Amino acid sequence: MINPFDVQPLLLILVFAGFLLDWLAIERHWERLKSITKPFAMLLVILWTLNTVGWKIDLFAGVLVTAQFFGLLGDIFLLFSNRWFLWGLVSFFMGHISYNILNSLLIVEQNRIELPEGMFLWIVLCVMIWLVLLICFYLVFGVKYKKQHDSDKLWIAIRLYFLVLSGLVVMTLLVVLMRSLPFWRFIILPLGAVLFLTSDFILATNRFIQPIDKAQLKVRITYHLAQILLAIGFIELCR
Repeated sequence: MINPFDVQPLLLILVFAGFLLDWLAIERHWERLKSITKPFAMLLVILWTLNTVGWKIDLFAGVLVTAQFFGLLGDIFLLFSNRWFLWGLVSFFMGHISYNILNSLLIVEQNRIELPEGMFLWIVLCVMIWLVLLICFYLVFGVKYKKQHDSDKLWIAIRLYFLVLSGLVVMTLLVVLMRSLPFWRFIILPLGAVLFLTSDFILATNRFIQPIDKAQLKVRITYHLAQILLAIGFIELCR
């Protein structure tokens, strides 16, 4: 089992330094620098991932880097005008699909080893959490969006996106519930998914519903932490 904290921790420090530089550029309104620091931060995450797996791209590492690449692509699309927003949404959608493929591979792998007792109850719990997330989305965000916008194409894309993103939260939880893990290893992966959900919720609310104070900074902080925690969590679980 690879321990991501044992592999060149200075590179992990560099990743967080890249995050901090981007957050500072947002806080200080350094517009030109923001266009550089945003994709650079995600490039550092990809570099850290490749270095941590020893630059050996097997199936698990390949899917993980693919998910991160789509995140980088989405970051770049969102740097441009509003007409590229849908392309950014599609890029992040593909990234979440890739993360869920990785979750599926981990579930299949665990099925071949041993499932813990009461797994059926854990599955029921995860499905219930997923339904609650979907209901909350439609009752809160969906109703407000439909009242203020009439773009059916974008609304369909947003619904599909949330379906996959909420599925990521639930599947990461299921993956760790299937394993006997200490708390700090248990929490990393689902926390990353929840932070991704939080980041996109802030982004969508600020963009479509009502302005949020320091929304861009809050989106970027939760997004960066989500990406690095997902990377650490998946590498921890992938053999």
